[in-house]
Order: sequence, then structure tokens, then C-alpha cells
Amino acid sequence: MAPLVAVNGTLYGTTSSGGSGSSCGAGCGIVFKLITSGEDILHNFQGGADGTTSKGGGSDDEGTVFSVTP
Repeated sequence: MAPLVAVNGTLYGTTSSGGSGSSCGAGCGIVFKLITSGEDILHNFQGGADGTTSKGGGSDDEGTVFSVTP
């Protein structure tokens, strides 16, 4: 899991597994924000070019990068 990021008083984060992305077995990860009752899942990664990864992203296999717009 990457460190949490604070934006205007709200904490956001990502996970490397979990969520509903079925192409990754146990899920491909999520983007979430923390709320008082737990977390609010903002995006379920589906694998492939959908996210940031340590591998994949083209012929050089160096990974991909994503951005999230609040």
C-alpha cells in the first residue's frame, strides 16, 4: 500500500490488491478515501492499462501510471 495523501483535509490511498478486478485473482487494487464510517471506494482497478503497476505498460514492461481527479 502506498502512503496516504491528504487533499483539502481528506485522506486518499491505494491498495495493490482487493476490489472487484477479476483479472487479478484477489482483485487488482482500489483507490479509496477515508471517511468517518470507514472508506469510500473511488475506483476498482481492472488490470492491464488500468492503474499504476510495477510491470506492464508496453513493450518495455516498466509499468504504468494513473491519475485521479477529485
